[in-house]
This record gives sequence, structure tokens and C-alpha cells, in this order.
Amino acid sequence: MFRKQTDKIPSESLQSRDKPLLTEAERQIFQQHDLQVDALLSMGAFSRVYRASCLTSNPNQALAIKVVDMKMPSRFQRREVEILQSIQHPFIVCLHSVFTHEQQCFIVTEMAEAGDLLDFLLRHGPIRENRAKKWTKELSQALNYLHARDIVHRDLKCENILLTKQLHVQLADFGFAKRLTADDELSRGYSETYCGSLAYAAPEILLRQPYLSKPADLWSLGVILFVLLNARLPFHGTLRAIRRQQMRRCYKFRRCIRYRLTAAVRSLVRNLLRPNASRRFTIAEVLNSQWLNADEAGRSEASG
Repeated sequence: MFRKQTDKIPSESLQSRDKPLLTEAERQIFQQHDLQVDALLSMGAFSRVYRASCLTSNPNQALAIKVVDMKMPSRFQRREVEILQSIQHPFIVCLHSVFTHEQQCFIVTEMAEAGDLLDFLLRHGPIRENRAKKWTKELSQALNYLHARDIVHRDLKCENILLTKQLHVQLADFGFAKRLTADDELSRGYSETYCGSLAYAAPEILLRQPYLSKPADLWSLGVILFVLLNARLPFHGTLRAIRRQQMRRCYKFRRCIRYRLTAAVRSLVRNLLRPNASRRFTIAEVLNSQWLNADEAGRSEASG
């Protein structure tokens, strides 16, 4: 059964909160920056995310404030802020402002008001292939933008993909993101930081082997695509069980949709969920895949 991660507050409990959980010090900090906090959206081990608005610049624009506890290793905070300040893409959350106070860092971004992909799937169930194609293409374009700049996300999952009012995706939460450096190039880009979410992590990460971060992002993209089509995870159980399922490629599409899906989308899932990272599709191969380009090819033939 596909369920929410346990570290996220269920959406129904958010609606019942009259006031966000703020300390008096936090309330004063927000007031100093002309921010009005409306609700607590989620909580993690080192951070909380609030819905807010700016009282001076644009009161009607919803914002998300991520409050990061300084107990989190500082290198992750620095990376997240540096990366968000250096990127701009229509399918990536836009940074509004950053400020710190004592033992906390406040990262303010524009709010995608339709929730995240996981919320959407819990409300609507498996989505149709055409909508999955639209969202996969948008997410792939965002990932291509990052990888072209040697930035890896390292925590791609449905909870970190937000939806705008117009139902476009917005890639969010760069807490584990990293910009590959010259040192990484000397080591051929291998990483030994085992981060991310178990259900979306590539086999090489679960095996705790030095791994290439870009192919690991592509594995997570494959899991997300599978989840969009099935509203459940491809691999589940204990760590050992998930590793075994990954290596044996033991995933199955729901019986009710299996015969509705095109061969092209099943092929893309298969090429993304390859246990051998060197044989896994690259982001360029995803964007050039038959499935993502089928509509464009049909329109070209029709107009020729």
C-alpha cells in the first residue's frame, strides 16, 4: 500500500490547526521581515515549513518558509542557499529571501498552492498517462537544467515536487542538493554521502557504495514516474527486501492499468529503473525518449 512518509503531517490535520506552531521569538522575526505566517505545512528532523505571505510587497502571493535548525550539518544549509540563489527555472521553486537568527536559518520561497504530488495522488489515485507525461517532461527539464550546471538534487520524491494553481510542477527542497566541484571531477564525480529517501534511493546508494549522483537522480525520476502511473511505490518492505527487489527488477504495474499503458512509457520506466547505473538512461535520453516526444512527432507528421 502506497502511504505518506511518516515524517510528514497528514493534510487533514493541517486544516484543523487554527494557529501555526511558532515560538514568540520566531513570531517577532517574521514580523521584522513583514511576513505573516498562516499555517504549518510539514515537519522534518531538522526543519519545519510554514505557509506565509508578505504584508508589504505582495500580500496575495503565498510563500513557503523553511525554518532550518542549525543542528543540521552546516554544509547542507550553505549548499541549499547557494544553489537556490544561483538558479532560475520555470519548474523549480523561486527563492524569495534568506535570513538567519541565532540557531535558525529561514529560507523563503514562492508557494506552489496546489500541494505536492503525493497529496494529489492520495486525493485522485493513479493519474492518466497524458498528465504523467506532462509532469515528467517538466520535471525532466528542471533536472536537465540542474545537471547541465553540475547540480544534483539527491532527494527527488513526490513530496518534493509541488504543483502550481495551473498544475505545473515545481521542484523543491534542495536540502541535500550539491554542486559538483573540481574535487568531484577528480574522483569521477563519485559521492559517499548516503542521503535521500529509502523508497526513492538507487540500488548503489542502498548498497552503500561510492556512487554517481546524476544517475542516482535518474533512478529517483523512474520511481516518481512509476508512482504517478500506479499511486504506489515500485519497491517496498525492509531495506534488505527493497535491495533484493531492485536488483531483480521486481516491480509490477497495477493490473487495472497495465494494459492501458503504452509500450513507450513502460520502456522509459524500465530504462530508468536499471540497477546498473552505467546502463541507466541519462537525462538527455529521457528528454529524447519516444514517450516524451510522441505528441510532437505526431503534430509534425500532421502538419507536413
